[in-house]
Formats: sequence, C-alpha cells, structure tokens
Amino acid sequence: MPHPTPRVREFAPGDLPRLMEIAAECFGSSAWGESHFAPRPARTVWVAEAGAAAPVGYCVIECIADEAELQAVAVASDWRRRHVGEGLLRAARATARVRGARHIYLEVRESNLAAQMFYRRFGFAPTGTRPGYYRDPDEAAVLMSAATD
Repeated sequence: MPHPTPRVREFAPGDLPRLMEIAAECFGSSAWGESHFAPRPARTVWVAEAGAAAPVGYCVIECIADEAELQAVAVASDWRRRHVGEGLLRAARATARVRGARHIYLEVRESNLAAQMFYRRFGFAPTGTRPGYYRDPDEAAVLMSAATD
C-alpha cells in the first residue's frame, strides 16, 4: 500500500510524544530532550505528517540575525526516501529566508554519509570539522553550510 504524501506544518504540543520517539530512533543516546522542542522566539519546529497518522518527521531551525542553524532533521525509518526530509528542509530554508538569514549552518556526524549526501543535494557544502563533537560513540562533526536562496 503506498504511503500518502506528507505535509509539513508547525509543531503543536500534542506532537511531543511522537517527536521524542522519532528523535530516539534517529539519534539514540544523542537525542535531545523535550526542551529542544520548547517554544523560543528564534526557533521554529516543523513537523511532517501523513494524513491522520502520527508525525513521521521533524526539523528544528533557529535563526539569529543573518544566520540560521539547522539543529535537527529526523525522519522515521519507514518514511525515509519518500521526500519527507526534503519537505522539512524546504520549510526550514523558507523560515530562514523570511527571518533574514543569508546562510544556514549545520553539523552532521562524520560517519553519517547518507545525511551528508542528502544535504549536498540541496546545496550544502562542507566547511570544516569539529573533532570529538559527538558522544556515544565519540566522533567528529562535519560542518556544512548553504545559502538560504
């Protein structure tokens, strides 16, 4: 049975339990806690949902001055490769543009080649590394950035 096309909308408090499950599935012991989804003036949390189903993915972007940080993109495993991440990334990029950010920055695990390739498809390029940035396991972060346009 084909999956319905997900739509992207802003976070609602009732999404929190499912987003915590997705975070744990995607990031394991490195997953951020509930405070990561707490409302803040500079932060926007986008949620992907498919029909009446529970959320299938989310992203978090924080915009300050003319810069934006993509803090997380997470998609439930059975929804990967169905353009969910693309929809979330487009929403995050649009948010950054509207808020006046000229560039988006992110960190990704050095071993997460699939995520690095995903970001490259949308114009992100590596700009450096941060040794020992991640724990469980200890690993460097690859820094990437892209213009918002």
